[in-house]
Amino acid sequence: MDAIKAIDQLITPIIIQEGLTLVQTEMVLEHGEKYLRIQLAKSSGPIELNDLVKMTQLISPILDDSGLIQEHYILDITSAGIESPIDLKDLETYIDRYIHLQFIKPIDEELGLDGTLLDVSDDTVTLEVRRKTRRVSVIISKENIKKARLAIRI
Repeated sequence: MDAIKAIDQLITPIIIQEGLTLVQTEMVLEHGEKYLRIQLAKSSGPIELNDLVKMTQLISPILDDSGLIQEHYILDITSAGIESPIDLKDLETYIDRYIHLQFIKPIDEELGLDGTLLDVSDDTVTLEVRRKTRRVSVIISKENIKKARLAIRI
């Protein structure tokens, strides 16, 4: 198992316990320094500075005690951002949120749609989208969804 997967397994329980979602963990080299960047999201709204501080205080000692990272690094816990990715297995936690779905095969000549997530079943997702001046529900097969992320309503 590589170090990033081991780190994810180690920190995911505490992240879930705090009502957050792990979006991405990566080790990057920037300006000669190694950063362990952990991106988090909160399905109930934006992550606040207090959330990031608390998670740093909880995760840092866990990583230090684990011995998984031997070299010097800087722990950087951040919000995944306003258009953060959504793990497809967690779609139902985003019901009533405005999201973007990217498709494998086009639907009505579109490779992606923005809309409000109305429903998630075992096989399908229902998205309310705007078509000109009307709002319509589009039912999408889960097998046809390539990626999902939060979206900005303009």
